[in-house]
Amino acid sequence: MEVAVARGRDKLSKYRPGDWVTLDVGGRLFRTTKQTLCNDPDSILYRMFSEDSEWAIEVDEKGHVLLDADPKYFAAILNYLRMNEVIPDPGVSTKGILATARYFHVQGVIDFFQSDRRQALFSWGSGG
Repeated sequence: MEVAVARGRDKLSKYRPGDWVTLDVGGRLFRTTKQTLCNDPDSILYRMFSEDSEWAIEVDEKGHVLLDADPKYFAAILNYLRMNEVIPDPGVSTKGILATARYFHVQGVIDFFQSDRRQALFSWGSGG
């Protein structure tokens, strides 16, 4: 299968499974695979990067896929898709991560913050 990678602000065509992609999320670059981005079949990211996607993906002049999100919150979403674990960086707002998870429809992250696991995490971290 041939893969056409668009340049400029053109639309990006198809990727093959396992293909690497560079995301420009709010000015910060993230490098990952299409397979990682498709780990949640109900998410917007799956709809964007699945093999049969007809989503119009915007790319910059370097071929980086443009996503309009805050990179400090998106990092936790991407790590969840990689490891199936929510690991918030210290000092990053959990409300921001949750809002970003809702924006991209990543249900596993949403469920994490709405479960008792969140309470256990914060009570352990606060010493109480």
